[in-house]
Amino acid sequence: MKKKLLSFCLILTSLSGFSQTINAGSEEFNKVRKDGFSMSLPIEQKNIEKDWLQYLNNFGDVEKSKGTYTLAKGKVPKISADPILIQSKVGSINNKSTIFLGFDLGGGRSLPIDSEEFKEVERMMKDFYQTALMKEEIRLAEKDSDEAKKNQERVTKTSERLKRDTERNAKDLESLNKKIEENKVQAIQIQKDIDQNLKDIESAKTVLNEKSKVVEKLKNLKKAN
Repeated sequence: MKKKLLSFCLILTSLSGFSQTINAGSEEFNKVRKDGFSMSLPIEQKNIEKDWLQYLNNFGDVEKSKGTYTLAKGKVPKISADPILIQSKVGSINNKSTIFLGFDLGGGRSLPIDSEEFKEVERMMKDFYQTALMKEEIRLAEKDSDEAKKNQERVTKTSERLKRDTERNAKDLESLNKKIEENKVQAIQIQKDIDQNLKDIESAKTVLNEKSKVVEKLKNLKKAN
C-alpha cells in the first residue's frame, strides 16, 4: 500500500513540473559526441529499458545494443518531414534511470532546446514519462496483488494444516479413550481373575489338608497293624 501511495505521489509531482525534468545534454555514440536531451525517472533501469524500446518502436525500426537505441530512419513529422537519425541511451544515476534522446537533422546538426521543434521533443518525452509511471504503478499493483495472493495461499495452507492436525488429534483422542475403556474392562476382569485365583488357592489348601489328614490316618492304621 505504501508503494502504491508513493507511486501516485510521484505521478502527480512529476507531471506538475514536467518541463523541468528535461535538460540539454550530450552522449557519445561510436566515439562521436552528440547533443540532445535528457531526463530522469524514479523507476528501475531494467523496466525503463523495456518500456523505452516499446515506445520508440512508434517512430520506426529500433536497433538496440547494450542500452543504446538507434533509429536510422526515425519518423517524427513535427520535427522533420524526412526520416532522421534518432539516437538514445538509457542509464542510471543515483538510483534513478536516465534517458538521453538525440536527433540528427543531417550534416551533424542537432536539435537545439530553444527551437520550435523542441515542443515536439517535450511532448514525446512527457508522453513517455506519463506512460512509464503508469506502467510502474501497474507493476507495483500487480506485485502487491501477487504478494496478497501468496499470503492468502500461505494462510489457507496453514488453516488446512491446522484442520488436519485437529482432526488427527480428535481421532487420537478417540482411540485413546477407547483404549482407556478397554483397559478398565480388562482391569475389572483381571481383578475378578485374581479374586477367583485366591478362592482357588484356599480351596486347594482345604483339599490338600483333607487329603493330608487321610494320608495320616492311613499311616497310623498301618503302624497299628
